[in-house]
Amino acid sequence: MGNQASLKTYIEKGFIDLADNVAFRTIKDGCNCFGYNYKGYQKAAAPHPYESDTRLWFPKITVDSIWDNSISGDGKVIIEKCTDDRLRAEHVENCLNDERVKRTVFAREKDIYGELMYVFKGLFEIDRNKSNSIDGVFWNRIATRVKTYPPI
Repeated sequence: MGNQASLKTYIEKGFIDLADNVAFRTIKDGCNCFGYNYKGYQKAAAPHPYESDTRLWFPKITVDSIWDNSISGDGKVIIEKCTDDRLRAEHVENCLNDERVKRTVFAREKDIYGELMYVFKGLFEIDRNKSNSIDGVFWNRIATRVKTYPPI
């Protein structure tokens, strides 16, 4: 599944690369690799503290009561779809109008022991042409390496 990441290792290294198969146990650890100093964090996304066009995103790549998210077999496209018809159009509109058009993605997955991990998938950018209120929001991978930052 993934190498459980040491925050210090990746902050000192200065980047996370897809080839390193990086995974964090908590969202907090993922956020802290990019400049935060959280003691705990439960939300699925956070604004990137250094890059104004980017969010840190920790999606479930499954169907649950609100989301039907999927990733292509090659890992290059994520489709984010709200299952609530009333909220779907609003969510798509919010994503299309957001100045943060990129997302550093750590997908929530289970490791071989059944433990939840957040596995690095790359840097994605919204596909404005494909995204719509019926099919959902399309995110295309644009980089397999992202810069890390020490705590602010």
